[in-house]
Amino acid sequence: MGGVSPPEGPPLLSIMGDLCGMRHDRLDVSPERGKFENPACASGDDIDLAYKKPNVLARVGTYPWDDKKSPRGAVSSDGGITWKQFGSEPAGSAGSGSIAVSADGAVVLWAPRDARAAYSRDGGATWVTAAGLPDPVKVPDWGPWFLRLAAFFRSDDGGESFVRINDDQHQYGGSHVITGDPRVYGRVYLGPLGAARPRDRIRRTEVATARSRSELVSSRTAR
Repeated sequence: MGGVSPPEGPPLLSIMGDLCGMRHDRLDVSPERGKFENPACASGDDIDLAYKKPNVLARVGTYPWDDKKSPRGAVSSDGGITWKQFGSEPAGSAGSGSIAVSADGAVVLWAPRDARAAYSRDGGATWVTAAGLPDPVKVPDWGPWFLRLAAFFRSDDGGESFVRINDDQHQYGGSHVITGDPRVYGRVYLGPLGAARPRDRIRRTEVATARSRSELVSSRTAR
C-alpha cells in the first residue's frame, strides 16, 4: 500500500495488504524480522514517520480479517523495530484510512474509514476531532473522503484545524497521491487521476500535477 524511506536508519519501511508491513534493513534480502508484530495486522493501509525524529513512526490497518478488533493502529519510537498499539481510535472510526506524523513526532493525525480526521498528542492514547474538515462520505465500496470530494485542505497548527486550499473549479480530477515538500513551505505535489496537467498556486500552496502516479513533476509558478 505504501512505504517511507527515513533520512537515517533502515532504507525502507513498507506497509502492504495481507502482510501488514515490514522494516527493510537491507534491500537485497527478505527482512529478518518478518512482518510487523505486536500488534500484527491482517492488512496495512498507511505508514508515516517524523522526518526530524525518524525513529518515530505510526501505522494503521485492519486486524483481524473481520476488521473488528481495535485499536487498529500503532506507534514506534525505535524505527519500526517494536510497536505500541494505540490506546483508542477516533470517534466513529472503522480503522484503516490514512495516517500522518508531524515532523517533530509530537502529533499523529489519522483520517480513518467512516470517521472525521482526528489528531493525537499522546501517541494514540486519545484523539481530538480536527476542525475545518467535512464529514466523510460513506459509500458501499468505501473510498477515502478526500478522493470522493476532490477537496484539498491545509493545516498550519499540527492538524488541529484545516482550511480548504482549492475550490470547485480546481479539483484536478481527484488524486491518489498528495505530499508536501519538506524543503519549501506551502508546496504540495499531487498525482491526479485524470490526464490533465494543470498547474496553479492556491493560497500560498503550490500544486504540481502529473499525468499519472509514476510521473510526478514539480513546478514553481509565478506569484
